Amino acid sequence: MSAFLDSTPSLEVSVENVIGGRRYPEAGETVATIDTGYAGFLGVPAGAFDELKLGELELLGRTMVFANGAKVESRGSYARLRLKQADVSLYGFVETWDGLDEVLLGTEALSSFRLELDYCLRLISIQKCG
Repeated sequence: MSAFLDSTPSLEVSVENVIGGRRYPEAGETVATIDTGYAGFLGVPAGAFDELKLGELELLGRTMVFANGAKVESRGSYARLRLKQADVSLYGFVETWDGLDEVLLGTEALSSFRLELDYCLRLISIQKCG
């Protein structure tokens, strides 16, 4: 299901650590906020990152700068993202940072899709490019 939560567009997703055999959530999907201000692939809360055992893989880090100028250090690794509505999976850098309390779907992942947001009808349409 895609939906607007208040005025925030979101999609149902799941994340898999293919090497470690872990999935978040274990069954079903979780809500990911569509965040066009986040240039990354997928941001997840620390609890989800730990459930996926991504910290046991080779970790990479980067410094992120928020719109307000604040800087934060992230840590992450690669995993598979499944988007239920688009019936597709992608591999990308899944990261977490202090203070992140929701799943964020960023522009790196969204660049593979045609995404239409209709605020009047409160509809979201997503299709793989090509």
